[in-house]
Amino acid sequence: MTSREKKEPGTFSVRAGTFSVRARRTLLATLLSTLVACAPLYIAPSQRTPAQAEPTSATEGVVYAFGDMGAPTPGLADVTAAMAKELAADHAGGHVKESPLLLGLGDNLYEVGLPRPGTGDTAPIRRLGRIADLLARCRFGGRPAPLVLVPGNHDYGDRALPRDRDEGDITRWYYLDDLGIGGVSHWTMLPGERPKEAGDAAKLYERLYEAPERLSEFMRPRRIPHTPASLAIVAIDSQLLIDLFAAGRDDLAARYLEALDRELARAASARWRLVATHHPVESYGAHHVTMPARFLLGPGWRQFRSPWEVVLAIPPLGTLATTVRWAIASNQDSHSSANRAYRKALLERLERHHAAVVLSGHDHNSQLIELDAPGGSRSILQVVSGVAAKLDPVTRGNGTLFYHSGYGYTRLAVHATHLEIAFKDRSGATLFRYRVASNTLSAGEGDVIGDRLERALVTGRHERQRGAGAEGAAGAAYSVHVRV
Repeated sequence: MTSREKKEPGTFSVRAGTFSVRARRTLLATLLSTLVACAPLYIAPSQRTPAQAEPTSATEGVVYAFGDMGAPTPGLADVTAAMAKELAADHAGGHVKESPLLLGLGDNLYEVGLPRPGTGDTAPIRRLGRIADLLARCRFGGRPAPLVLVPGNHDYGDRALPRDRDEGDITRWYYLDDLGIGGVSHWTMLPGERPKEAGDAAKLYERLYEAPERLSEFMRPRRIPHTPASLAIVAIDSQLLIDLFAAGRDDLAARYLEALDRELARAASARWRLVATHHPVESYGAHHVTMPARFLLGPGWRQFRSPWEVVLAIPPLGTLATTVRWAIASNQDSHSSANRAYRKALLERLERHHAAVVLSGHDHNSQLIELDAPGGSRSILQVVSGVAAKLDPVTRGNGTLFYHSGYGYTRLAVHATHLEIAFKDRSGATLFRYRVASNTLSAGEGDVIGDRLERALVTGRHERQRGAGAEGAAGAAYSVHVRV
């Protein structure tokens, strides 16, 4: 190298082909940041402290929540096996006295739900039979654990209101015994209730689709059974509510929300009030299209699970793909006007009735997000658990405490002093545990004046993908105690 070509500090020589120390450090930092950004598991850094022993207390009730179970995939096989093992441990340990509730958070059968009677399409029914076989292993003390399902968009074929259809017949979920499938006698679809006067699904369909008012009334919010008196979970039909907003039927949407107000008010004596719905109030999964990084790198951000998602990350393909999806503004995506109206209205009701948690699926990942209530006086927790059978990318945003892109489920346990939310992976291992303790008014007043959120992260483990959706793990223990 001549004196004229003398290399300045912090540069590299093309002729020599060697990098300076600064350049190597920059490259290494870029690679590491990319790997961290694409990690399938995230834990809010401010919450990590050394692990501490967990106190034990009696369990009043347990709920296993899992969304988007509608395909008999290997992931669903693992998830149901893990839940079956944990149910057996619940029974053997003696600390859970009553059978836990299995709660399906929508999209119970892909891709377009159950067919109308007489169409001759039996493939979806056979698929549902294979799903039922997997869930049949979930037993408590020798008996099947009760399963309650809330409807998702795929259960309607993405359309709740149109009368003329050959698929997405929601009424058949209330007559599962007519499908010739075993192991579904303990399944219940809510909201909605099988009427005594309608003899079969076809008659119920004709009755409900005479007018949107009939369907809206039938699917009005209802409290889910099989829970202790201290826990009230109200099921709503989010696809119907979004479609009412999209169709300009604000009058029916308002009537539906008034029914939700009444149901939550009736549950005021319960120590914990939750809402179960398919579409989340907030999520940073695939249906949150407007994340800036997705406009740059496409819908696969952050995990890029499929080769197609990797291809779309090449500029400007990601920008084009995301822009097209943003412009279409499907009602399934959070930026659409109907979806925004639904989310705003639901959040207002959660705040009004001091609901602690909203349980959802829809996005195929696990998330825990602390929502800011409209009044600003308290926080509400959004649990997204849509990874029973499918996986999609997820990132973090405002209020994210935890996310995970991997098969699993969520376990909620009600204790005398707190509600515990535990996110599980496909093997049943705990990824993240969050404790909510409630401060109540004096006896007789029966209302919540404020929540103390005590977050306990028991185990965090980063999963590495090995092939199509498989995860490996290397763990690190944390315990977190934060009061708000």
